[in-house]
Amino acid sequence: MSEVNGVEALLEEARLTASIPPPAERQRLREAASLSRAQVAEAVGVGRSTVANWETGVSEPAPPGRLQYLRLLKGLAEIYPATPALAPADGATWWGLVPSPCPASAGVTPDFALLSRSS
Repeated sequence: MSEVNGVEALLEEARLTASIPPPAERQRLREAASLSRAQVAEAVGVGRSTVANWETGVSEPAPPGRLQYLRLLKGLAEIYPATPALAPADGATWWGLVPSPCPASAGVTPDFALLSRSS
C-alpha cells in the first residue's frame, strides 16, 4: 500500500470512529436492513458474538473488523436515517399536537358505552 493510501485509510477510519453511533442505533440500523448478526459478522470478518457485544455496548468496535463495520454503519445510516425522537416536548402528544383543555363547564362527558357497542 502506498503511503498516501495508508494515510487516507487512517483518516477515513478516524472520521468514521468519531461519528460512530451508540450501541442501540447500531442494532437499529442492522435490523432496519433485515440483516442478522451472523451476516454482519461474516461481512466484516468477526464473530457473531463480537457484533452482539458492539450492539449492546459490552465492547466498542476494534480491529480487525472495525473499519468494515464502520463503513457498513455509515452506509446503513444513509439508507435508514434515524427518525426524530418521539418524546413529547412542552406538553405535546406523540403526534405533535398540544391537546386543548376541555372546560368542565362545557358539560361534555364521553359516553364510553356508545364507543364499545358494535355497529
